[in-house]
Amino acid sequence: GIRDRAVTGVQTCALPILIEVLPLVRQFADDIDLHVVWVADRAAYDEMTNRLHGPLSKMIVDTNYYLKMPASTYSGRHFLVVLEPMLSPAETNARIYGTNYVVVASPKNGEIPMQLVRHAYLHYEIEPLLYAHENSMDRMQPILKVAQEAPLSFEFKSDLVSLVIECMIRSIEARTMDTGVPAVRVPPNVPRGDMGPYDRAKSQAEQQRDAIRQQAVNHDMTQGYVLTQYFYNQLRAFEKNPESLDEEIGPMVYGMDVDVEIHRAKHITFDAQ
Repeated sequence: GIRDRAVTGVQTCALPILIEVLPLVRQFADDIDLHVVWVADRAAYDEMTNRLHGPLSKMIVDTNYYLKMPASTYSGRHFLVVLEPMLSPAETNARIYGTNYVVVASPKNGEIPMQLVRHAYLHYEIEPLLYAHENSMDRMQPILKVAQEAPLSFEFKSDLVSLVIECMIRSIEARTMDTGVPAVRVPPNVPRGDMGPYDRAKSQAEQQRDAIRQQAVNHDMTQGYVLTQYFYNQLRAFEKNPESLDEEIGPMVYGMDVDVEIHRAKHITFDAQ
C-alpha cells in the first residue's frame, strides 16, 4: 500500500484502487483533450513555480543549516513540493510514497503555508534518524500510557516512534520559530562604555523570545506531545555544539531519563480537544 500522511495525521489508501482508476483518468484526459488545456495554462504554472522556488529553497537551506546537515544526506530519497492552484489553499497535504515525500499545496495570494511545508520537510529529514534508533526506544513505552488521555490521534497514542518524531519536530519548530520580537540594533561607533542600555535591551528581547517559544512548547505538551519539552531542552545544548543532529540524536535518545519524563507528563493537564 501507500502511506498517505496529511500534515495533521495519517491515512492509508490501497494501491489497487489507484491502479484501477488510472485507465479512467487516461480516458478522461483524452476525451477533453487535456493536453491542449495544459499547453494553454502551462505559462501560468511556470510563473507560479518560479516565484515560489526562492522561498522554498531558502526554507530548506535554513532548516538544514539549523540541523547542521546537508540536504542530500540520504541517497535515493526525494522531497518534492507540488503546486496546484486548482486545489483549496486551505488544505496542505504531505504524502509518503516509499522513500519519496511529496507535499501538495495551493498558493493563496502568491504564497503557500511554508510552516506546514517545513513541518513535512522536518519529517523527511528526521524520520530516518529516529527510526535508526527504534530498538533503543523500547524502554520509553510507558510514556504512551501517560499520553492516552491527551487529544492525540490514534497513531501517536499507539506508536512510540511516531510520537517521539512528532515531539522532536515540534521542539525544533519552537526553537526556530519567528517570535515577532524585533532585534535590538546598535548604532555604529557606540563607545564600549555606552553599551549598557543596548545590552540590557538585547537581554530583555531574548527573554521575550524565550517566553514565546516556551508558550509554544507548553501548548504542544498539553496537546499530548509529552516529550517536546525534553527535546526542546536538549536542543539548547545542541545549538552550542558543532555536532550535527544525526550525530547528536543518538545521545538525546539514549540519555533520556524516562522516569523523569513520565513524572513530568503525569503533571500535565491535557487539553480537552
